[in-house]
Amino acid sequence: MSQEPTLTGQDIGQAEKATRAVLDSLPADTNTRFHDWVAIRLLANSGGSLDHADAVNQMVHGLKITAEDASRLSRALEAADLVRRDGADTHQSC
Repeated sequence: MSQEPTLTGQDIGQAEKATRAVLDSLPADTNTRFHDWVAIRLLANSGGSLDHADAVNQMVHGLKITAEDASRLSRALEAADLVRRDGADTHQSC
């Protein structure tokens, strides 16, 4: 019986870099960047809407960016009409 190799952090890092390379190339036709894609996925995974503070918090942790950068990203996505903020300060995917 052969033993399966142990998965290491290096393996995960290589897989992440490979996935990132693919994701960077796919949305290029729509001028969507990796961070945009991740933020939109956060909304989609939350059922299509997310409180602004929760959206910023998830972007901070998911993208390893500051709250200011997450807010700036949120405004950019709104300006591009990729997400909308309703009157209750909730983000919604378009």
